[in-house]
Amino acid sequence: MIIVMAKATIAEVNMAAYLEDVRESGVVAAVREERGCVSYDVSVSGTEEGVLYINERWEDFSAMQGHLKGKNMRTLAKINGKFRVQYEANVYSATTPL
Repeated sequence: MIIVMAKATIAEVNMAAYLEDVRESGVVAAVREERGCVSYDVSVSGTEEGVLYINERWEDFSAMQGHLKGKNMRTLAKINGKFRVQYEANVYSATTPL
């Protein structure tokens, strides 16, 4: 399993408009339907202004690569560019939980 833990930062003044664009695009639901997606969650930080956390789980590296090259990621990249979102991610390989 591949786990992605990402942090996105955006000007707090733009947060509501950004989230509305993401909702209207349907990209989160679409990512969850991609081949190999185990989970894909976006949450707003309760302690840091202008911060979102994106947590993803993929069946394998190939599925994650397919996501990165796919239509949904292009849609998200366009929205992120519009709002100048800064993004950092850590990627981990995990074995099946005990």
